[in-house]
Amino acid sequence: MPARNGRFSGYRYGISLFALVAAAPSLPFALDLISCWMFPNHALFLRSFSILQPNTTMTIISPLAIISPDVQIGKNVDIGPYCLIESGVTIGNDCRLDSRVVVKSGVTIGDNNQFALGSIIGGVPQHISAQPPFGQVRIGEGNVFRENTTVHRSLKESDSTVIGHDNDLMVGVHVAHDCVIGNGNILVNGAMLGGHVIVGNRTTLGGGAAVHQHCRIGSLAMIGAQALVVQDVPPFLTVDGLTGRIAGLNLVGLRQSGRTAEEIKTLKSAYFTLYRSGLTWKETLQVFQENYSTGPAAEWTQFLLTITNRGIVREQLPRLRVIAETHTEPGS
Repeated sequence: MPARNGRFSGYRYGISLFALVAAAPSLPFALDLISCWMFPNHALFLRSFSILQPNTTMTIISPLAIISPDVQIGKNVDIGPYCLIESGVTIGNDCRLDSRVVVKSGVTIGDNNQFALGSIIGGVPQHISAQPPFGQVRIGEGNVFRENTTVHRSLKESDSTVIGHDNDLMVGVHVAHDCVIGNGNILVNGAMLGGHVIVGNRTTLGGGAAVHQHCRIGSLAMIGAQALVVQDVPPFLTVDGLTGRIAGLNLVGLRQSGRTAEEIKTLKSAYFTLYRSGLTWKETLQVFQENYSTGPAAEWTQFLLTITNRGIVREQLPRLRVIAETHTEPGS
């Protein structure tokens, strides 16, 4: 009789396991289910099993991930193997974490963010005076963090490193402590932001570009590859990668953003006032306040009136413009 009950029990569990695997939408998911079945005491078993409940959004968490019990995870989240998520982390809905993603304490992630292999979010600030407790990292919605990107927490507990919405951080990008990044920016492979850098909206930083700490990058600015930026870049301008100097308006970006021909003409006039009029800084600010208080040029006025200790990037000298042009590929 005991043997018969044992055979019946084995048949029952075998049929149940087959039903689980058959219901799985993919082979990796089926393997995760089998792992949870074989190791029901695993800390992630209940979370993984919750995806089988009716009327719930599917969340997939690999049993090989290490997740603190107090982590808050939204709906339809996919967490791959060997991820490490520390305590005090919040992950919004529809996020995806590939293998070996590390999310440190104090990170809040909004909805629909993607983290590729090896991303490390919330690391300790790289600063010689860094002492705990450290601040936070706050990430908006719709961002993409490609392989081996790093984002560090702020130095002070009351502050945050902030990344807005719909940004694309490509392979190896580094965002240091206390940076504030707006929306719709593209940071190409290896771009580096020093501490306290402020980036506006819809900017592009070329591959290997480096921005000195406490600098500002205005909206719709275009920073060339391998440029060294050590001063503020006003909105709508292009920085040459070879010289690190202003090369003119970002006309392509302005047209793509829907700026009219009249608006671009006004910006050209404002550009001449800023870089080629020969006015003193005080006189330049007065002209901007009087003549460019509305329209897109008003963003320059507000940007210039904000006091910083960095100054703004200078325009290329004619000789440097010739050098830059000789290093430009034909047809570019």
